[in-house]
Amino acid sequence: MSTRLVLWILILALPVPTARGASRYRPGDWVSFSLFRYVNSITTDHRHVYFATTGGITRYSLFEDAWETPLTTSDGLVDNRVNVVAMEPTFNDLWCATSGGVSRYNPATQSWTTYRSGSGLFLDGVHSIGVTSDARLLFETAAGTAVFDVHRQFFIHGEC
Repeated sequence: MSTRLVLWILILALPVPTARGASRYRPGDWVSFSLFRYVNSITTDHRHVYFATTGGITRYSLFEDAWETPLTTSDGLVDNRVNVVAMEPTFNDLWCATSGGVSRYNPATQSWTTYRSGSGLFLDGVHSIGVTSDARLLFETAAGTAVFDVHRQFFIHGEC
């Protein structure tokens, strides 16, 4: 048997990655870089400065005095075009608004939760996020304001 034939047989025997295997990625396995030049919003916590950009969320570490890997759709962000970011101080979660809805990032678990419009909520086109002293988040849109109760972990219907 020729060497070429043996090589082809070995190549064909290698496992092929599938869409199902893509779910096995962990944070840090894959980093996507995009155009982060256009900044829409800025927020901070005790360790980072977060920039909402047209390519995702960039992070600057205040302690390390260095840029960290950005947060993009590769990490679970619903859309890379981020309109506004805000830091919620009770649980230290990062909130952001995109055209795909409002997303919350938990830095401890490095996971995203996304909330979309529906059931009386208007989360499309959020252009401002307010953080109140009584642990509520206010998401302002052209259609009105959505209110999230941080302690009870759900959206409140009605006036704020």
